[in-house]
Amino acid sequence: ADRRGRPSSAGWPARVCGARGEGVPAATSPSSTFAMTITLAAGCALVACGPILALFGVLVAPNDMLVILSIGSAFFWLITTSIASTVWFVSTLRAVGGRALALVLTVLLQELGRVAFYVLYTKADRVLQPDEQPQPPHPPPPSSLRQQQPQQPQQLQQPQQ
Repeated sequence: ADRRGRPSSAGWPARVCGARGEGVPAATSPSSTFAMTITLAAGCALVACGPILALFGVLVAPNDMLVILSIGSAFFWLITTSIASTVWFVSTLRAVGGRALALVLTVLLQELGRVAFYVLYTKADRVLQPDEQPQPPHPPPPSSLRQQQPQQPQQLQQPQQ
């Protein structure tokens, strides 16, 4: 019995969370700990990334241009964020007033990155999308050649047996 007169085996709190360590389970093996860690990490990753992966698979993946757009915009965002964090780090080394300037610079940098990606994407879109009426690669033939009727192909004669 414990101090209050209850039996010590009354429930799990007394066995698992004993004051003197009695009833505490032994440590698990390293291999089972590793397996539990991998399982937990996979579960957390699926919970965190599952909805966006489902949206990507249903909405973005069927369209090639949207895949290029999403990967390209993510790359531009990563580059501008890296540069902005460098500006912010350098500004923290300076005086207190440098943070306000760094904040303005990083916001402008992000917006310039968005505009640059938009310009690049529109240029790439014009190149990758075929025109409705393709232009001939050579100048049109002279008018004398245009008026001639195309010759009818001659029919092949069947060999006699």
